[in-house]
Amino acid sequence: MRLRIIVDGAEVRVPAGIGILPDGRMRVIHTHDETGVIHIESPKYMELTFGDFLKIWGKSLNSTCFDDLCGEVWLSANGGYVADPHGYVLRDGDELVLTVFTR
Repeated sequence: MRLRIIVDGAEVRVPAGIGILPDGRMRVIHTHDETGVIHIESPKYMELTFGDFLKIWGKSLNSTCFDDLCGEVWLSANGGYVADPHGYVLRDGDELVLTVFTR
């Protein structure tokens, strides 16, 4: 799956190394590079959510703020609005867009 973050119309890169520890061990959800591709690698099937990814990343999200960026905030998945971003179950092939308008 891929995550794009748009702030006031400009794309912001998703950092490389989210969920990768300094010793190289990886959390179940992680990123390798700044392409926005989110990897889920688990030895057993588990439903993981966008909220799980945010927790690993250390970011907060509500209807008015993404971390310290506040204004209008929403998440879309595969072109559709997501009413509960924290509960959204991540699926292979998802195209997620987190949009923030601070103005």
